[in-house]
Amino acid sequence: MSFKFCFTSRWFRVFPFALLLFAYDCAQLQSFGKVDIMDVSILSQKSYKMNHDSSKRTVVILADSEGTEITDLLVPFSVLKQSGFNVYILSNKKSPVTLWKGLVVLPHFSVTEFPHQYDAVVVPYLTHTEDEDLISFLSKSDKRILSVCEGARLVANTEKFNGRKMTTHATSISELETIYPRIKWQRGKKYEKDGDLISTAGVASSIEGSLFLVRELAGEAALQTAMKNINYPFATLRKDYPGEPLSFSDKWGIAKKVLFDNDPKIAIEIHPDIDEMHLALTLDAWARTFPSKIEAVANGFVKSKNGLFLSGAQNYLDHDLRICPGECDEKNFTKRTLRVSGKKAFTMDANLELIEKEYGERFSKTVRRMIDY
Repeated sequence: MSFKFCFTSRWFRVFPFALLLFAYDCAQLQSFGKVDIMDVSILSQKSYKMNHDSSKRTVVILADSEGTEITDLLVPFSVLKQSGFNVYILSNKKSPVTLWKGLVVLPHFSVTEFPHQYDAVVVPYLTHTEDEDLISFLSKSDKRILSVCEGARLVANTEKFNGRKMTTHATSISELETIYPRIKWQRGKKYEKDGDLISTAGVASSIEGSLFLVRELAGEAALQTAMKNINYPFATLRKDYPGEPLSFSDKWGIAKKVLFDNDPKIAIEIHPDIDEMHLALTLDAWARTFPSKIEAVANGFVKSKNGLFLSGAQNYLDHDLRICPGECDEKNFTKRTLRVSGKKAFTMDANLELIEKEYGERFSKTVRRMIDY
C-alpha cells in the first residue's frame, strides 16, 4: 500500500513534466521552473568598492534581475576577469540578480547608469528577452557583442543584426529559425563570428566564446594563458563540433529517471573565494540530472575568487546530497557529500565523470548534450 502511494504521488508530481518533455524541444527545460523566488535581502545592503583601471580593456555582462542563466554569466566573468580585464555586471534593475537554481549575485551597475567606456558586451540567456532598457543598450552599442547560448533571443530582438550569421543552443536552433528568420543561423559551431557579432552554442560553449573574446581583445598569448588557467582540455580552441539536440532516446531516459529513480535533493555549497566558473559548471551540470531539488547554499553571503558578492539558500536541512565545487565545511553537513576537483582536470570533465559514476555513461552523455559540451 505504501509503495502504491509513493509511486502514485511521484507520478502526479512528474507526469505534467513528462508530457512537456516530449512536447517541446527546450534547451533550458523551462518546465522545471529554474527561476526560484529567492531572498535577496542578504545582498541588498552590500556594494562594491569600484577601482576602475582605464588602462585595461573593459567588458560588460548584461543581466536580468528576475532570471539569468548561471554559466552564461559566471563563465565569461571568471575567464575575462582572470585575463586582466575590467569586468562589470549590468542589470536591468539596480537590485541583486537571481541566477537560475537558487544563486544570487550582486550586479555592479544598472544598465542605465554605467559610467565607463567599454570594449565588448556579453549577453547571457535572460528571462526577459524583450526588456526595453537592455535592447536599447545593445542597439546603441558599437562595440563587440558576445551572445551566449539563448542570449541570441535578446540580440535578435534588437533587429540590428538581421542578415548576420549566428549560432545558439543545438536544441533551440530550429525554434529560433522560425521566430527570427532574418538571422542566418549556423549549426555545428561552438562559436560564430560575423563582424563585431560573436555568438556561441549552448551553456558550456560560453567557455569557447569567452576564450575567443580574450583573443579578440588581447591576442594569442593572452588566449594561451587563459586556456592554461582553466585547464582547458583541448590543444586548440574548438570551433566546429557535432552539436546534437536531445534525441527521443535522451528524453525517454530523462523521463524514466524522473519517474522511477530516487532523485536526491542537492545542495551545491558556495564558500568564500569560490571560483565562479567552477561553481557555475557544477551547478548547471547537476541541475540537468533532474534531482527533486537543487540549489546553491551559503552561510550568509560570500565573496568569490574574483570579487563577486554571492548568496543562495541559507540552510542544508532540506537536502540529502551535498556537492562541493572545491572546499567543503565539514561541520555543516552530516549526509552524503561529493567533491568536484578542478585542480587537475577541467571542471566540466570532472563533473561529467561524477555524473557517470552516479547515473551511468548513457545518462552522462545526455547531460553533455543538454549543456552543449
